[in-house]
Amino acid sequence: MASKDAECVKVVVRCRPMNQKEIEDSRTRVVEMDLKTNQVRVKNPKDLRETPKPFTFDKIYDWNSMQEPV
Repeated sequence: MASKDAECVKVVVRCRPMNQKEIEDSRTRVVEMDLKTNQVRVKNPKDLRETPKPFTFDKIYDWNSMQEPV
């Protein structure tokens, strides 16, 4: 019989920075990240006044995270 630890799945999210085309197009970032709570909040791009939807993960890395340490 497998232990409970063997059955656990951890979910990690890493968000990339906006690319040059997105910056040139003056796009708005629709993702907010709270590294302390491991929460990602996603805004509705069609209605930025709408309350962002929160998602909690085991670990998150923001757009400042570099590939090697991750």
